[in-house]
Amino acid sequence: MMRFPALARLVYRHFKIVSWAFTVAFFASLAYTVYSFYNLFVYGSCEPGGVCYLMWIGSCILAVEQWAAQITLLILLGVVIYVIVSHYRHH
Repeated sequence: MMRFPALARLVYRHFKIVSWAFTVAFFASLAYTVYSFYNLFVYGSCEPGGVCYLMWIGSCILAVEQWAAQITLLILLGVVIYVIVSHYRHH
């Protein structure tokens, strides 16, 4: 941004809006990722009834992806439970 001082000023002045936009985009991306992992775990495809490009790679890689999806869902569930428990411990 050093080459574009006007853009840097704009971002600096509206940094709160920019940071909220990135935060919302992060959580939207996280939600869609969880949704895709859930579909991969339950239906064996990224989209129910759709074409999943992971299936074209081979069954071995698909099995690894399903395994990784299950672990990721367990980790996310653990993080959610930890946040909820720590929130109620502080109150």
